[in-house]
Amino acid sequence: MKRYRIFSFDFDSRAHCLEPVQDQWDEKIKELHIENREKTIKELAEQFGSWSIEQKVKNFHDLKFKPFSVTAFHNKFLEQIRNSFVVGGYYPALTGACALGERVLNHMVLLLRDYHKTSPEYKKIIS
Repeated sequence: MKRYRIFSFDFDSRAHCLEPVQDQWDEKIKELHIENREKTIKELAEQFGSWSIEQKVKNFHDLKFKPFSVTAFHNKFLEQIRNSFVVGGYYPALTGACALGERVLNHMVLLLRDYHKTSPEYKKIIS
């Protein structure tokens, strides 16, 4: 009997379609890249709204691709932070990024503290 382990992961590489066309590319590749770029901008306009789309495209491109992640517990928060940045909510994006960093750190401390109970530093901190 086969068993499959399904991982929940998230990956978004649309930012690569927003890169400028390279001169050394073949003409067919340039045409495909321009077509993909137009499709990506249309998708971004549908997702984030068409008002001030140039700035939203720039913000999306500045974030680069979404890193491949299997930490599904935090993916939804990272998505919210990225979306906030793209639409121009820089302060909420910064606040969310700081909170997510603190949440990840806290999660790591809770998961790893049992491995260090025998150290002298742990005894100083726990008391």
